[in-house]
This record gives sequence, C-alpha cells and structure tokens, in this order.
Amino acid sequence: SNHIQQLNSIGFICDLHEHSWMKMYQELKTFQVKHGHVILPKHVTATKPLQEWLKAQRYQYKLFMGMSIGSHIKVDDSFTEERIH
Repeated sequence: SNHIQQLNSIGFICDLHEHSWMKMYQELKTFQVKHGHVILPKHVTATKPLQEWLKAQRYQYKLFMGMSIGSHIKVDDSFTEERIH
C-alpha cells in the first residue's frame, strides 16, 4: 500500500493502455465540445492520431457487436459495454 502511494505520488501510470485510451477519449470530447461533432477532418495533420484512434474504436465496436469486417482482425479485449455507453 505504501509502495502504491509512493508510485502514485510521482505520477506513475500502472495501466498504460487505459491511460492512453482515456487521453484520446478526452481529446475526442474536447473536439466534440469545440466543434459540436466528432467528424474529424481527414487532411489535418494535428488530428491524425485522434483520427487513427477513432477509426480503431469504430473497428472495435463492430467486433464487439459481432459485425463482419474481414479476416485480418486484432481484437482489443479491453473494449467493453461500458466504453460504448
């Protein structure tokens, strides 16, 4: 418990995948508040990482919902019902 507190006190990130997901989610929320939608411009370099992340989320959603999307599929098992709602 003390070790966890020490790590937390210096900003240690235990779950990098979750941290990265939340960071991109926050960027998407910021974009949505500013623009009123989540349709990212395709040819704007500044939004490229967010575009890729959003594409991956849509892909994972289709997998999660059992939609057919091809044979070269990498399933992200952290995609949950909670992240849909």
